[in-house]
Amino acid sequence: MKKEAIIIFLAIFLVACKPAREISDENKAKLEACKDAGNEFDVKNCEYNTALQAGYADYCYELPDESDWHTKNDCLIEFAVSQKDESLCYYVKNADKSNECFFKAALSSGKVEVCDKIDGEEKRNNCVNELAIKNNDVGNCNYLYNSSKYIARNSLSRDNCVYLYINHTGNVKLCKTIQNLQVKGLPLCR
Repeated sequence: MKKEAIIIFLAIFLVACKPAREISDENKAKLEACKDAGNEFDVKNCEYNTALQAGYADYCYELPDESDWHTKNDCLIEFAVSQKDESLCYYVKNADKSNECFFKAALSSGKVEVCDKIDGEEKRNNCVNELAIKNNDVGNCNYLYNSSKYIARNSLSRDNCVYLYINHTGNVKLCKTIQNLQVKGLPLCR
């Protein structure tokens, strides 16, 4: 019982804690120098850009949840993309923004498995489709069939991905790999 309580405590602690990111003394000085940038907007813009260039994602946690300027969620998304670090997306509190974060992080890192973290099969499919084209790798389409996240595991999603890849690259030889008759009957594969 005691062991289970410790494990539960550690799990809650790890989920609740934000990732620690160190910032160099040089970048701390740059952040401090931003205070002399002028009006409030210029100061915030300077701090934001300095933090982004330094890879200092902890700056995001100082931002408000709602704002006319940068929000915490938007900041985390931008850092996840620029740092190619999808782990920051777990700290995005809005479900739609979280999906956006994982989508953009997958595209920036080129890692198809990041698409699995997106809620909603259509959104996950779109992520894999985009990556197949971006990575110039039709093999990414197989992920739609092999991933445990895709319960149906039907070939239709995979074949749609392959067709989109064919449409982008013009490689009609790949039509031979399409199994679904509806997709096979589309113009490029007739």
